[in-house]
Amino acid sequence: MKTHLSNTIKILTTTALIGGTIAATTPAYAIPTIGETVTTTIDARDLKTERGVAKIYRALERRAENACSASGSRGLGARSLEKECAQNLLMEFVQDIGDNSLTNYYKKMQS
Repeated sequence: MKTHLSNTIKILTTTALIGGTIAATTPAYAIPTIGETVTTTIDARDLKTERGVAKIYRALERRAENACSASGSRGLGARSLEKECAQNLLMEFVQDIGDNSLTNYYKKMQS
């Protein structure tokens, strides 16, 4: 779902990846849970240039990583789940925006 506010796109997406899986090893508030909404905002004008697309991609990637990271020490299994969560959330962000240039950049970065 996306909402256009002049040249700004606010992205609302949810992740249903982890739920309580990491909650046993990290604080419950640290990562998205099933049905939790993660939001971010981008400037749609940046989608018009390659440099802007790369800027948006990096911002979305950071937002996904921050939303999925747990604070404190954690084991390898928890870090693996965080990485998977961030990858899936990034994919959802890109799909929600629905821009061909961003989608192609995402595919390039994933290969």
